[in-house]
Amino acid sequence: MMHTILDEWVEDLGGVTVKLFDAVHCYTCQKCGNRETEIPHLKSLVRTAAIARALIPVKLSGPEIRFMRRALDMTQEEFGDAMGVGAKETVSRWETDAKGMGEFTEKTIRHNICALLHEQEPSFAYNPADITKMRVHELEEGVVLAPIELQLVRVAMNNVRQDAWDRLAA
Repeated sequence: MMHTILDEWVEDLGGVTVKLFDAVHCYTCQKCGNRETEIPHLKSLVRTAAIARALIPVKLSGPEIRFMRRALDMTQEEFGDAMGVGAKETVSRWETDAKGMGEFTEKTIRHNICALLHEQEPSFAYNPADITKMRVHELEEGVVLAPIELQLVRVAMNNVRQDAWDRLAA
């Protein structure tokens, strides 16, 4: 097996698409040419992508809300309770795009997602005021949200060095 780290890799995480830089391991069989890829720290990537998506001022789609709920590892009922709506039917309607959300509800969801996931991904910096000041808009018909660009970085947390996902440095 030949091992390389790919310069770029685009992955659909099941509701949110990410573009990863210098992080994905690729293993190629030298006999048959078969390739396998491995994304390091996948659970952390999912949580970080959910926070990053919540900070983009484009209206959340049903699949994105489902992705965020799953990033929190919650059932629809648990998510509804955490978001203050109680009924899993409301969450189901959000996830299937059957019921739209007003700006207040959408911002509340974004605040809650970031606050809850930031506990598990403290190295990913965000400012709650960014959501408060956010003006959510819809994409024009036919326009697709660009993949969220992330990279694996080395951080020191509690005097321990570890890998964490972060926004691509400009």
